[in-house]
Amino acid sequence: MLAQQQSNAKERVFALEKAFGTLQVSGPEKTKVQLDSLTEVGVPARLHASPGAHVLSIRFPDSPVEKRDVALEVGRVTTLELTKQVAVTPPSKETAPPLAVAPIEKPPEKSPVPITRYIGFAAIGAGVVAGVSTLILGLSALDAGKAYDASPSIEALHHANALATWTNVAWVTGAVLVAGGVALVLIPGPKAAPNAALTVRPGGITLEGTF
Repeated sequence: MLAQQQSNAKERVFALEKAFGTLQVSGPEKTKVQLDSLTEVGVPARLHASPGAHVLSIRFPDSPVEKRDVALEVGRVTTLELTKQVAVTPPSKETAPPLAVAPIEKPPEKSPVPITRYIGFAAIGAGVVAGVSTLILGLSALDAGKAYDASPSIEALHHANALATWTNVAWVTGAVLVAGGVALVLIPGPKAAPNAALTVRPGGITLEGTF
């Protein structure tokens, strides 16, 4: 009787595999698989389904469920051997060597240009202009003197004396401006403020820093 039942079961499986596709699954012990929404079974397993694309759910021991796409063909057996993939832990960021950072050098501080230097250059320029005016006035005074000698008159005398006076004033003004401007330019600029700090200690107050 038992032999007859086994024979009938084999005939039904043979007929089933002729009309459907077959998936033969093997893998680690205690692994379970489920084809689409069919019953979950342990491996090794021989699963049957209609031809076409299907989804196989795989449950390895102590692991989350994995899903794989499989394609079955009518009357053919598709073999699938499952292997559990070992997760590779990425290297910790803490183990990475620190990046070398080049120190940033602070550029040296430039001493501010004193305003007296700008005033000095302006004074020298004004003195040069006054010198040019002295030359022009001097030539005019010389011409006025020649005109007075050629035709003496009170008006010519006053004109010649006025030009001579303005020539002297322009010369003195130019000389003073040039001398004063040179002096202002040569005045040394202020030094950078010292890097100092007051420290209060039990024994007293200490002034520290570079000067």
